[in-house]
Amino acid sequence: MAEVEEVLRGTSLEGAEILQVSAVTGQGLEDLQLRLERILEGAPAREDRGRPRLPVDRVFIISGFGTVVTGTLVDGSLKVGEEVELQPSGRRVRVRGLQQHNRKVEQALPGSRVAANLVGVEKEDLRRGEVLGRPGTLRSTRRVDASVRVVEGSPRALRHGQHLLLHAGTAEVSARAIVLAADEIQPGGTGWVQLYLQQPVAVAAGDRFVLRLPSPAATIAGGVFADVDPRRHPRHDVAVRSSLERRAAGEVLQEELRKYPRGITEQGLLKATLADGVGVSKLEAKHAGQWLFAPEAWTMIASKATRALEEYHRLHPLRGGMPREEMKSRLGLQSAVFGAVVVELANERVLTHLGGELALPSHRVEIDPASGGPAGRLLEILGTKPFAPPSLPEAMRDAGASADVVRALAQRGELVRLSDDVAFTRSAYEAAVELVREMVAVAGTVTVASLRDRMGASRRPVLALLEYLDAQRITRRVGDARLLR
Repeated sequence: MAEVEEVLRGTSLEGAEILQVSAVTGQGLEDLQLRLERILEGAPAREDRGRPRLPVDRVFIISGFGTVVTGTLVDGSLKVGEEVELQPSGRRVRVRGLQQHNRKVEQALPGSRVAANLVGVEKEDLRRGEVLGRPGTLRSTRRVDASVRVVEGSPRALRHGQHLLLHAGTAEVSARAIVLAADEIQPGGTGWVQLYLQQPVAVAAGDRFVLRLPSPAATIAGGVFADVDPRRHPRHDVAVRSSLERRAAGEVLQEELRKYPRGITEQGLLKATLADGVGVSKLEAKHAGQWLFAPEAWTMIASKATRALEEYHRLHPLRGGMPREEMKSRLGLQSAVFGAVVVELANERVLTHLGGELALPSHRVEIDPASGGPAGRLLEILGTKPFAPPSLPEAMRDAGASADVVRALAQRGELVRLSDDVAFTRSAYEAAVELVREMVAVAGTVTVASLRDRMGASRRPVLALLEYLDAQRITRRVGDARLLR
């Protein structure tokens, strides 16, 4: 009554006396109703955020119409004929009819008492506490972050781990309170809590709630939800409390983005926060294709990629770079995200990518066959019989050369690997290609047998050479013969 008296005193009804109203006799009720209606006429309309929510407080059946639910509509408008969704059950239904303050309407506005006649659900499938809204705009949760104020007259403090009853919208559910900054919050005090709910509820950030003791029944605290899809938090963590304070101050999108160190799309971010797209342009974020990253998350990805490549180059100095799949595994990114991340890291000169390998921009493969060592010995062994070299594994063993040496020589162009066990030196390969061109110019085609006779080699290196030339689109096979392309 004190709040009503203050409102009445602030109206234009100068000299109006405080009404004497009796709920028993009905005295003064009509006058009170008239005055309240005048006040409401001057009140601003409730905001339409485009995501209507109708917390269900009653469910009943009207003969000839079917299932009806009632509640107070918030955050948006409902229209007759539209498809809606019930949360937490997830059932899809259709609005057959609407009444607003006992009047049939085609569209119900936020801030009004609404009765909705639903098609596609039975009374037995509904309960008080469910919320009606447009598909995809409601989320149910069993964990929430919230700011609370313990009432001054509370019979006890709000203790860490305490079991309470949460009242939010029209839902009532058991909850366990995790006090984030202390062991308890004294009467009259405020603090941050994470609530674990026994059953899912459909609520939104900014909704108010009440916490009550189950026995003996008493109200202990009230508060506001800050995050309705939080991660588990360590207690006594200043960073957690700072994040919640920023979120409560309006930085919802920015703080939500920080929850996704591996990136999230703009659409996903908006869906997670039930926000409109206006605030996205103001986000402090790194864009990689369609993916968004908080600045600190992007810095961590870039640093992790740099450290991984530094280690890889140290362990494998003769390799051109790390395979893309290995880097994807190191960063822990999904394929769709990883491709966009690599492109952006390359744009920032954090790394370079060539084919299927990634490397630091400063990385160079240092190998000098002329200085001797395994590389020089391998080329010498292969060049002893240019067209009939020993098998590559055998030559590698005799030269003491690793697979990395072979790869490095191939990348430098010093060696041409025709197959798993056949490799030519560059000069031998170029001479063989010239011989093939010459034979085709004279005879029109070349075969394994004719080339084997000219090269003085066995069938193994000749066949490997011709198959390699086919793959390089220098020759084309027709039957047993090859033609130049």
